[in-house]
Amino acid sequence: MIELPLRDPGTPDVRSPVRLLVWVGRHQIATLLAGVGFGVTWMLAQALMPFAIGRAIQDGIDDRLFVVRPLRGHGFLHMHHRF
Repeated sequence: MIELPLRDPGTPDVRSPVRLLVWVGRHQIATLLAGVGFGVTWMLAQALMPFAIGRAIQDGIDDRLFVVRPLRGHGFLHMHHRF
């Protein structure tokens, strides 16, 4: 169980904006690392999605028209030539 109110974090270092941000970041390191981890995962997923879609389409084309073959097998398309 979390004990509230939280203990006093101490006096922030306000000599410069950078020192203040470092002080705050040091006290929230778990939250910062979790945010970085989720952000990297999210951006990596977005970057790899076009590759995955392109690969799926290419694999379908390589398998000789992945849409025509099932339709032909069920009798919906009557084609006399072979693919």
